[in-house]
Amino acid sequence: MKKLFILFALLIGLIAGGVPATAAPAAKEPNPFAPALNEGTFYLNGFCSFKVKATLTGKIKVIELPGDRTTTISPGAKITLTNVKTGTTVSYVITGVIHEQVLVDENGTKFRDVQATGNNLLLIPDPDSGLSLVTGNFHYTLNLDGSERTRFEVTDPGQVIDVCDALG
Repeated sequence: MKKLFILFALLIGLIAGGVPATAAPAAKEPNPFAPALNEGTFYLNGFCSFKVKATLTGKIKVIELPGDRTTTISPGAKITLTNVKTGTTVSYVITGVIHEQVLVDENGTKFRDVQATGNNLLLIPDPDSGLSLVTGNFHYTLNLDGSERTRFEVTDPGQVIDVCDALG
């Protein structure tokens, strides 16, 4: 269920806040980016100022871990993204790994803490943040509805490509 989130999560991050966090309760939190994500074609709305067609090849596997944690792997995954309006297309290898955990801040608010390593397509449902291809090590947090809590930051040398600009 967390497959899309992770691949895109693979989205999008925000700078981790300086708020202390503790482990969340054992119950799993629903993930808004969790539709089954297998090989095929689907559309991304609300990530860029235009509709994006996505074609995914390869496998994505979400590994459930204790403590409301997951690790998502995507060996051999590739994605082709197309601006539906202009036909502009880009393709990326997205074989990175996403480590995710639901935490609770000092006010009792749950959020997703995400560490992305390797090549990942991060999705933020906001045309100003949109789609980003990141290569390297990135950390960010999301609210449980998938919206940004803290913007992603590079924790090691890395690269960010604004996919919406590339498809522009």
